[in-house]
Amino acid sequence: MSPAAASPPVQLLFEPEFLPLLRVYGYLRLAGVAPQQAAGAVSRLQVTLAAHGGPDLRAWRRQILGDPAWSGRRPVAVTAAPAPSGPHFASHAQHRPAADATDG
Repeated sequence: MSPAAASPPVQLLFEPEFLPLLRVYGYLRLAGVAPQQAAGAVSRLQVTLAAHGGPDLRAWRRQILGDPAWSGRRPVAVTAAPAPSGPHFASHAQHRPAADATDG
């Protein structure tokens, strides 16, 4: 039996506002970090970020999940990201140059 098959599976639980940390875990695994060590590193990073959070993180959670009442932890399934929306993206759209500024 290979060492990889002998190691127990890793289950990561994320607060919804930290779903992007799943990508960090993937990068660590691609770099050759063992599953348990990668999971530990991501968990420590999540704790650090949570200690410095604020109202913006709650808004991010609502946008990602579409459920403002969700506040627990659960295993997550990875799906395609929704199209960017919200005031941050709307303000950037206003600053883009018009395709044809000579109309009218």
